[in-house]
Amino acid sequence: SLEWAAHFAPEAEVGGDYYDAAKLPGNRAAMLLCDVSGHGMGAALIATLVKSAFLAWTDEAKALDDFIRQANSNLCRFTPEGAFAAVIACEYDAREGTLRYVNSGHTPRPVLVPADPARPPVLLSGRGSMILGVLADIQIELATVELAPGDSIFLITDGLTEAMNAGRELLGIDRLLRVIAANRQRGLQEIVDALSAEVDRFAAGVESTDDKTVLAMRVRRP
Repeated sequence: SLEWAAHFAPEAEVGGDYYDAAKLPGNRAAMLLCDVSGHGMGAALIATLVKSAFLAWTDEAKALDDFIRQANSNLCRFTPEGAFAAVIACEYDAREGTLRYVNSGHTPRPVLVPADPARPPVLLSGRGSMILGVLADIQIELATVELAPGDSIFLITDGLTEAMNAGRELLGIDRLLRVIAANRQRGLQEIVDALSAEVDRFAAGVESTDDKTVLAMRVRRP
């Protein structure tokens, strides 16, 4: 089974980040992190089109790459030029102990936190695909990583890594990886909360300009 945790802090009343997770047939699970262009109602439309493709994926048990194609088609057909979405979509298979994922133009990349405390958290290095909503015909790059009991996956939007302090310094992914490493033996939601607290500390007194979202998943130990 899986443990889940999330944090969502929108910059505006209608944010530009969207995340989701759902069970799939065959002891599998889907997870999604989406960072869309803009804010307000335009961003909400883009997120809705991605969500409709996500529901088709999970409700109709479609393949992961079919979801990416459908989401890209929705954006290309129904949004104005210049609208796009950076997406990470993952499918975990508990029977095989594997995570298959597609990274369509999203930074930072997914973070793997091994159960073994001697192994540091790392960015997954799987080859990425094009951002969604720009070209109707895209090449989809599927990547796979094996997950052991106790391993975790963190999906983080750039609202955290690009948080800026009063000295106009960006927080960056390295600081977030250090926070994860320092808190890795805690509960999953506690780690996510520690990431949020670090962003708040770093950017104290500076007005936020972007949504901040974290979605995390941990494979439970037997």
